[in-house]
Amino acid sequence: MQSILSFFLSIIMAFFSLFGLGGKSQTWTVAKSDIDSLNLTTYSYSMKTVNSLGVEKNRTFTGVRLKDYLAAKGVDLNALPNGATLTVKTTDIYSAPTFSRTLILDDRTLIAWQEDGKTIPLRLCPGSTTDTKYYVKNLKSITLKY
Repeated sequence: MQSILSFFLSIIMAFFSLFGLGGKSQTWTVAKSDIDSLNLTTYSYSMKTVNSLGVEKNRTFTGVRLKDYLAAKGVDLNALPNGATLTVKTTDIYSAPTFSRTLILDDRTLIAWQEDGKTIPLRLCPGSTTDTKYYVKNLKSITLKY
């Protein structure tokens, strides 16, 4: 009887893990000094954004890839389940969207500190989408749930 219960429990846990339910959660306070101490490769990407009024703007953001930052913090990116999400806290009153596993692992999702060559407060910039709701200004912390 004990082995049958263990078997079903392992199936349930695998299901939760696969879809990112009831798993682990890690939070990091993100600061430029912390990023610098990790000695990560810096990238610059030109990104087209479209705001809620439909206005398009081309910008070049410079920073480190989110996935490189997470890997440097000890996250096994290959083990992230499909349901993994990233939530963001900012230093201002605005809320931020939840990032899917796809945006977390995207090569063009940056933690940026420059826009068009000018220093800006830390910003999370997912280059694979033009929707500005995902361009999170005044980045304070990130929480990965998986």
